[in-house]
Amino acid sequence: MIAIDASETMEPEPLLASHEPIELVEWWREDAASGSTTRAQMTFEDAEQRRHQSLIFIAVAVIGCAIAGWLAGPLLAGALESLTGTPVADTSDLRPTGGFLGILTGFMVGAAGGWLIWSGK
Repeated sequence: MIAIDASETMEPEPLLASHEPIELVEWWREDAASGSTTRAQMTFEDAEQRRHQSLIFIAVAVIGCAIAGWLAGPLLAGALESLTGTPVADTSDLRPTGGFLGILTGFMVGAAGGWLIWSGK
């Protein structure tokens, strides 16, 4: 059996000229990179602007997806026939179901957009 020494395969810690370990700064922490320990507070006007942008984006997403779902409702006939096993007599009866699914999708898209608006600045 061959004995393997793990200390030979491990890389040593990076050292400065004074032989002190280098402290790495995380790339996502802007406050640590600049040397400051306090974070700038968001102004009230900026918070209100982001809130308005988020609400407008959510409203547009919900309305747009609800309209698209309403229009695409008859396309659900095949899926519902496979699910229930009975044919759909009138495919336009599926428009409210498509609208409901569109509203749910719009809320999900709107929430994701709201997160991006708040985290983007």
